[in-house]
Amino acid sequence: MNKSLGIISVHTLTIDVDGNYIDSVTKENKNDIAKKYSLMKFGSAKEIDFAANEIYQKFLDIFSDLEPYFLGAKQNNEYITIAAPGYRNVESASNSVIDKAIKKINVFLSLKNLPTIIVVKLARLESNKANYATLSAEERHSLPPTTDQILPGHEFFQFPIHFIFGDDIKITGATAKGAQKATENFGGLSFSEIYWVSLDPELTSRFPGVEDKINQTQVKNELNQDIEYILNQDEFQPVQRLIRLVLNEKNRQDLPEFLKKISDNSLTKLYISSHNNDYPKNELYKESVFILNKEMLIRNLTSPEGYLQ
Repeated sequence: MNKSLGIISVHTLTIDVDGNYIDSVTKENKNDIAKKYSLMKFGSAKEIDFAANEIYQKFLDIFSDLEPYFLGAKQNNEYITIAAPGYRNVESASNSVIDKAIKKINVFLSLKNLPTIIVVKLARLESNKANYATLSAEERHSLPPTTDQILPGHEFFQFPIHFIFGDDIKITGATAKGAQKATENFGGLSFSEIYWVSLDPELTSRFPGVEDKINQTQVKNELNQDIEYILNQDEFQPVQRLIRLVLNEKNRQDLPEFLKKISDNSLTKLYISSHNNDYPKNELYKESVFILNKEMLIRNLTSPEGYLQ
């Protein structure tokens, strides 16, 4: 394979003996980044924009090292593509972060008359398991193939393509390894990785549940002021992790009152996304979807047909 961008990561974190998130090299306290990561992961538009901008700034900071890659692609009439982890019908926060970051990067590349990066959306036939963040690399490999992302094949790589895998965080690297294998098997020119945060490999090997821990640094699995803050942002777009939290059976008793605090716009987005991801058919969430349907009907945001369980 040709020369790649390698692995680009804005932050590489570990956890010290006091439980603080710190930079793996400088040992600088990064608890603030971990809190922002948690809010981003559950769909906070403000923190998604923050993460995307940090990736963009990192790209600018190291561009002198990256420029030969783009010049080579230009000289050889090659294409550069990027994909975040696949999804069914509701994007994850990682897709939003990568999409926003690449839009900024592409303006920079265009102004330098260099190839821009093509964003590719990957699909899953079924959404990933709700407990995915707690699984080890081995357990993730054993999941049903229908929950895995569908990667590009021969039809895609018949063209001269460099493939970049982008994500909000690198934990075990299992998803990236699958993308790398497909790139190599189908003749991709190179494989690279871009992340906002990477966790120290030694930490992830001895603590498989660390992804769940960092996910909940700020946002807990309950309907509180953090979820209200996320839902009532003007640019709110549902992500799967947030929908699962809202519809979780543990929050069902509080859900009717909590929904009254949510704007019509955000409530409607939750309603549409819940139905698009087949949650009315999921035993874990169907009763909560019924509560959501009811609130939509009370506000005259849907017809009586849309209220049916």
